[in-house]
Amino acid sequence: MEALVPAVIWCNLRILPLLLIGEGEVSYKGSILPAADALDQNHLKPISVHVREGLSLINGTCFMTGTGMVNIIHAKNVLSWALLACAMINEIVRSFDDSFSKELNQVKLHPGQNTIAETIRKILSDSKLIRKREDHFYNHNLDNKYIIADKVQEYYSIRCVPQILGPIFDTLEQAEKVLVNEANSSCDNPMIDDNYKNIFHGGNFHGDYVSFEMDKVKIAITKLSLLLERQINYLMNDKLNNKLPPFINLGKLGVNFGMQGAQFTATSTVAENQSLSYPNYLHSIPTITTIRIS
Repeated sequence: MEALVPAVIWCNLRILPLLLIGEGEVSYKGSILPAADALDQNHLKPISVHVREGLSLINGTCFMTGTGMVNIIHAKNVLSWALLACAMINEIVRSFDDSFSKELNQVKLHPGQNTIAETIRKILSDSKLIRKREDHFYNHNLDNKYIIADKVQEYYSIRCVPQILGPIFDTLEQAEKVLVNEANSSCDNPMIDDNYKNIFHGGNFHGDYVSFEMDKVKIAITKLSLLLERQINYLMNDKLNNKLPPFINLGKLGVNFGMQGAQFTATSTVAENQSLSYPNYLHSIPTITTIRIS
């Protein structure tokens, strides 16, 4: 069914089973058309639902999986934009290139960190603003070797990008892997084994794999928003960046507010993310009422 994914991924998840049986409408290649036509264009036939098979299609775990996949797509887009923003900030402050260098990051064996660092190197490969530490500090004579005007190391929000976005990248990759596995699994109960004429009762309908991963994704995106908020704070604070006016205000302080609104929005969003990122996975507990008759 891979060919149909572009048709159904943005549809209302409550009607997804309708699409699989050729009913309802989908958004496909920029047009709204009947699901049956979308299936036909992809040389697919509607599935035939027999007896109670429909129950597995409307099981809550299916909706969790579909919603989770959409959220992962959004999360990966946010991570891509964050990477571009981080690269731009490195250029604005004319940072040194060693924080995202291959030599520094390869000694950490986490694939996400190395992928993030490599991506930043590609984005900034032709930059005229990024500096090399050896050229700035080591390869020329200073008038006073005891005075260094520039900071030797950038603030954490600038030089720790691979170490912060790396685990976020790995978390999204793992979550996608788990959700793809779930999407290709059966969450029905009981399971009927036609080969051996047997019925197996269990709990494949349970959505723990999905909910656990999505709670991790919530935490990861909250951490990403924390990093970006600190970078915005760095750009707004002239005492930190020593390059831009306070709040990037090109008018008169006290009359004009510059980009303060952007920071207020970022800070309030981070606070909201923090409250929303508490794991729902831990809230699954039954409530039992005992009635005693004397």
